[in-house]
Amino acid sequence: MALAKLQPRPETQVPVVSRFNMPDLLKRANWLVERLGTRFPHLNERSLIGFLRGCLESNDFNFVQTRNAVGLAQITRRPLDVQPIVEEVFVLTYGDAIGEGAAIYDEFRRWASVIGATEVIVDRFTDVPRETIKNTLGRLLSRETIFVKVALR
Repeated sequence: MALAKLQPRPETQVPVVSRFNMPDLLKRANWLVERLGTRFPHLNERSLIGFLRGCLESNDFNFVQTRNAVGLAQITRRPLDVQPIVEEVFVLTYGDAIGEGAAIYDEFRRWASVIGATEVIVDRFTDVPRETIKNTLGRLLSRETIFVKVALR
């Protein structure tokens, strides 16, 4: 009797995050190169494809995807620090797939935990709003960076 009174829950699909491979690059290359070209206009198509291909083969990068989002993170290390840091390179979505982009951030956190990283640097080049990243990962911290701009000659 009690089971009959329960309202069914609406089904929510959890985005499946999987590794990005060469066939995926071949399928999504035009879109990825176009999007990355807006951020890195000094690189041509050949350079961008070469970089992405290199990331596929390297354990220093976590190149992942969902059906409607693609993300790339890399391991970085500060001099003299033992533990690595994970740094977002990009999280890009097709259309309005913000939830799928958020799932990629969750995968970056999982990967960081597995490799013993102390931080995940986010919100570098992303289609996912900062508030959504915060809702996915929890409290976001910020740090001020002091630098000098060097003029090119």
